[in-house]
Amino acid sequence: MADIATIKANIRKMLEQGAAEADVDRYVKLEGVTAEQLRADQSSRMGVMWPVRHDKDGMHLDWNAGLPGVMKRALTLPGEVVRGETDINTPEGFGRVMEMATAITPANPAMMAGSKAIPGVAQAMKSVPRRIPTQQELLKAGAAQMKSARIMGVDYKGSAVMKMVKEIQDDLVKEGFADVPAVAGDTHRILNTILNPPNPGPGGQVLFDITNLRALRKSLQKLAGNYGLLAGENRSAATRSLRKLDAFIEKADPASVLAGPASKAGKAWAEGRANYAAGKRSQTLTGKEWDADLRAAAANSGQNIGNSLRQKIAGLILKEKDVRGFSPIEKGMMERIVRGSKTANRTRNAGNYLGGGGGLGALMTSGAGAGVGYLSGAGPAGAVAGAMAGPVVGGALKQASAGMTRGALHNLDDIVRMRSPLYRGQPQMMTPANQAMQQAIMRMLMGTAVNAVNDEEGGR
Repeated sequence: MADIATIKANIRKMLEQGAAEADVDRYVKLEGVTAEQLRADQSSRMGVMWPVRHDKDGMHLDWNAGLPGVMKRALTLPGEVVRGETDINTPEGFGRVMEMATAITPANPAMMAGSKAIPGVAQAMKSVPRRIPTQQELLKAGAAQMKSARIMGVDYKGSAVMKMVKEIQDDLVKEGFADVPAVAGDTHRILNTILNPPNPGPGGQVLFDITNLRALRKSLQKLAGNYGLLAGENRSAATRSLRKLDAFIEKADPASVLAGPASKAGKAWAEGRANYAAGKRSQTLTGKEWDADLRAAAANSGQNIGNSLRQKIAGLILKEKDVRGFSPIEKGMMERIVRGSKTANRTRNAGNYLGGGGGLGALMTSGAGAGVGYLSGAGPAGAVAGAMAGPVVGGALKQASAGMTRGALHNLDDIVRMRSPLYRGQPQMMTPANQAMQQAIMRMLMGTAVNAVNDEEGGR
């Protein structure tokens, strides 16, 4: 049975990442649930009139729910727009404007529903799905962004970099990652290269640029990616060190910078790493698909591609090193691909039963079909038709099941590539016709709201 609460939580995470409606629909379909099932779930719901929230543990006071929540959001919207936190030209912004207008307009509480009270508003809010970047686009953009960060001419003060490294080492020791060979000696050895820098630059000051820190990062990455039997402590220590090194570059303290646009370089570096990493994760998935196609073709003309795909993804999940960087949501989707949906599994079983996988099963099905065809009175021609019917139908069912498995893998690949700045950075656009309707409704509601305020002031 589908875990509705988990699915809803995953959808919220996708929306926080800027996922478009079509991408959420794709994820819901992959989970095997319907929008009606999600709406019917009552594990947590907000009050319409009163400031209460209902969940499995009962009823709780929540000032973001009901009419108080509507008034709170209405009062905070103007400030959010001024600060640039809310764009009223997006579907979300449009909804907030409509909510604010109905909140301050004399009307019955049912008007708070907004989109239900005005015909056509729901359709006006539909947006054009963002285009999911391709694997190659992610890799190319990521590499270009990281290169741009390296050539911006940012120099960090040697004292600031060495202080950062010393803080990393102190934190490691406090957490039990001591500078001894049996624990995290390799990590400390790499960090010590910063504490013992080469000859100082002009003026006698030690300088570090992003290229220097990138070299340090690559050395730490090798340790963080080492899943050898005795490498656990160094792997954890290097992973912790990488997080703090990345934070130093991406959110540089101006006091630690000697020259160059450190903030701009840090942003380019962070987005470049994220885009490139998303492209590499996508590359991992497509590589497994290519391996599965090749093995299935070598074994029996591709008839068992579905099984081969599941086996390859299962092998990926079982290797901690290979799934490094994938999110918990993505790992869960991999497991569901391996286990298969009910429809895919039933289709596969029926195909196997009818000899769709070839081999002995096909031979037995053909024999039984030939006997039935012959005894039906059609003679030799019936025997030939009967012999072919089972394996042909079985093969079609196997291919249908494989198509479902491949489709689930492609959906996962889409979601992996969505988790990237290149995807999230695209503006969410409205369709031209709906955008015109949206603007008309916004003008009407805002005009009504302004009139209501003026009437109230004039009556004083």
